[in-house]
Amino acid sequence: MCPNVTGTDLVYDGLVAGTLFTQRGGGANYICAAKGADAEYHPEATTTNFNQVILHGTEYEIPSGQPLADLHDHNVPCAVCEVSSRSKQIMIPGRYTCPDTWTVEYSGWLMTEYHSHYRSMFICLDKTPESVAGTTANTNGAVMYHVEADCGTAGLPCPNYDATKELSCVVCTK
Repeated sequence: MCPNVTGTDLVYDGLVAGTLFTQRGGGANYICAAKGADAEYHPEATTTNFNQVILHGTEYEIPSGQPLADLHDHNVPCAVCEVSSRSKQIMIPGRYTCPDTWTVEYSGWLMTEYHSHYRSMFICLDKTPESVAGTTANTNGAVMYHVEADCGTAGLPCPNYDATKELSCVVCTK
């Protein structure tokens, strides 16, 4: 669902999808695929499965003890939103608030693929995320995890980065 911010409207909602975490090829980003009932195929699509690139639903991988652990193994819904009155949009990792003169669309948790899996993009998951009802199966298609900082050794300064905390993020418009 889209944030309850003036000038922000839903374009469509769907399911977060991506490449199987163990596959080297395919997309390197998560996408917001149309919901099953809204999926459409091009009229020239074949009915032969060539098994070249497979799109998988995405599930939360959040162990107990971390924020949002109750969402573990649930599939991830998504929404594509239009902001009609503000044309610039940024996602700031490691922040929970926007710079002065920017509008907070939402803030939450920085998430991506597990460090030993193939790479995917970083996304900013809303602080109060939803899940797709009835999807607690551990299918391990595309998966997402909390991001933590390597504080000090890799150039992220301590303080304020803290290797024991899950990173936050914020999506801002102007």
